[in-house]
Amino acid sequence: MFLKDLIGKKVLSHDGKILGYTRCALFSAGFKRITALLCADEEEEDFFLPLSPKQPIDDALVMPRRKSAKITGMPYSPLLRQAYSAQGKFLGCVTDVRLEGLSVAALLIDGNEYPAGRVKAFGDCILIDTAKRAARPRRAKNSAAAENKARPAVLLGRTLRHDIREDTDELLFARGTRITPAVLRTAARHKKLVELTAKTLAD
Repeated sequence: MFLKDLIGKKVLSHDGKILGYTRCALFSAGFKRITALLCADEEEEDFFLPLSPKQPIDDALVMPRRKSAKITGMPYSPLLRQAYSAQGKFLGCVTDVRLEGLSVAALLIDGNEYPAGRVKAFGDCILIDTAKRAARPRRAKNSAAAENKARPAVLLGRTLRHDIREDTDELLFARGTRITPAVLRTAARHKKLVELTAKTLAD
């Protein structure tokens, strides 16, 4: 649903009498949702129609039997208001507001849609945060498994599949050696832990 869908609707009493028509919306603090509609009767006298999430919205709107004790918010229609980026760039004029129920979902500005969460200020003009969000780095699908394989504890009890030699070419671990905590400590001391992992998990 869009804000324009709410403008110009007939407002009826519970006995079917036409009370007037809707003119613009009253928004809650922070421009989060519509709390009421500003309406006018046949003599152009203004009155408010309070809205609630349970309020049925159809071809016409029915005034509740009980009047709201107090209407809070700011009667304000963002339609045709100028919009700027937070850096001051002119984005265009607001052409409509997309609603989810009575909650503001997005502003439509000259063919572009800006999520409600991007609205930083509204008044005579509207400020929109247009900064691009930093993309979160994607983890490789198998990165978690690779991390688990790289942890030394995963090797305990396994058998070394290839010889490992020191830098001096002396044999450090022979093929078939069972991986124990002592073997892991020795491999770490000789900086051969990565090689030990590779040659233990090798096919």
